[in-house]
Amino acid sequence: TTYNNNRHTYDMSPFHRTLLTRMSRRITLPALSPTHSQGRILRIYPKNGTDVIAYDPIFVVECSPDMVTEGYRESPNARPIMMIDTQEEGVVLELKDFYLNQWIPVGTEIGIIDDGDPIDGEWTWQAYLDTFDENEEDEGNKGDQKAL
Repeated sequence: TTYNNNRHTYDMSPFHRTLLTRMSRRITLPALSPTHSQGRILRIYPKNGTDVIAYDPIFVVECSPDMVTEGYRESPNARPIMMIDTQEEGVVLELKDFYLNQWIPVGTEIGIIDDGDPIDGEWTWQAYLDTFDENEEDEGNKGDQKAL
């Protein structure tokens, strides 16, 4: 199968398609809604040098109230707690754990998932509503989750 974008023709065989999508990615604080502006990372799961695969938890974030449209919030200042999983595979590098417990803007780079190829864009992720207990052990803790 081939793909033509009017400038280039690409071979889209399964092998070539994998090569096109295999790029290292920047881990950023994702925008979980069009209005979401900031978050506070409560827990970071991997450490620098950790291998991750799809669905591995990366961090838990407390979201700013603007993540949910005002009329749909549980309360005016509701701050949803979300578990963020990766959909990328590779080694976590340059993890900026100094952002832990600080409010940071959406899009802030938190680290890199390196698969050996050049960095090319943002990572893909999946988010779940989560409960967070700061006294629970990090290892294997995912809290109660509901997929979005």
